[in-house]
Amino acid sequence: MRLHHRWDDEDRPEPHLTDPATAAAFSRAARDVRIVKVIHLGLLALGIGLLAFALLIRAR
Repeated sequence: MRLHHRWDDEDRPEPHLTDPATAAAFSRAARDVRIVKVIHLGLLALGIGLLAFALLIRAR
């Protein structure tokens, strides 16, 4: 897997996925993505809860 950026050198070899350093970098990136998803879901739940609370207060 190779991510292309305009500053990439085209003659650079592709990383080996079996290389421990590459595998560690991919697992760190995947963990970071999961953490960001959990944070976003938590903020979404908080927002929905605040909206429900505001509507409950307004209905009284």
